[in-house]
Amino acid sequence: MDTGTTLPLGERLNLCARTDPAALCAALAAGDPDLGFAYLDCGPDRWRVRVTRRPGR
Repeated sequence: MDTGTTLPLGERLNLCARTDPAALCAALAAGDPDLGFAYLDCGPDRWRVRVTRRPGR
């Protein structure tokens, strides 16, 4: 998943999972430090994370 080039600046997407997506978020952040992450739901059966493309630092 290459959100760094496909997610426009300021746009968001919601990532939904059955388990904590922390490892996926960390991998995405390592590839693109301009991505921000905010947990919307924290289990136990449903996890949602909002991924936002932020302006470059």
